Amino acid sequence: MFQKGEEIFLLGEQPKALYEIISGCVRGYFLDESGNDFTKCFSVEGDFFGTQSYRTGKNATYAIQALEETKARKIPYAVIDELRSKNPKFNAFIEEQLEEELERTEEQMRLYLVSDAKARLETFQLSQPDLYQRLKLETIASYIGVRPSSLSRLLKT
Repeated sequence: MFQKGEEIFLLGEQPKALYEIISGCVRGYFLDESGNDFTKCFSVEGDFFGTQSYRTGKNATYAIQALEETKARKIPYAVIDELRSKNPKFNAFIEEQLEEELERTEEQMRLYLVSDAKARLETFQLSQPDLYQRLKLETIASYIGVRPSSLSRLLKT
């Protein structure tokens, strides 16, 4: 169980497990040199996190923080590797999960490059309405790449 606000792992750490969320919500985020916060991704019920280090074998390039009290199933990388080698269906499932994560990341990058803040906000509201309702405005602002005051103005228009 992770408490709201708990840092599950930090930038530069090397997680040794994937986590499947049973209940709750976490975010992946970066901090710049000035301490500004940039949310990269969210994971909610049924999602996995800790996949980047599994995929790359390298230290995490972003931190993971619980946004709500979060219950998650911890699955050590060694267990995943063993199951993948023995079970083709499980291997296909893990490959699908990793592929979907990369597709989401690529779509988010495309959205940032070709859309303005208003379009990013609208896309987030329409594509993930339940998640949008669960988050604080400053977290949403961090995700769409604006300051909270700018998000407030966007919401008024």
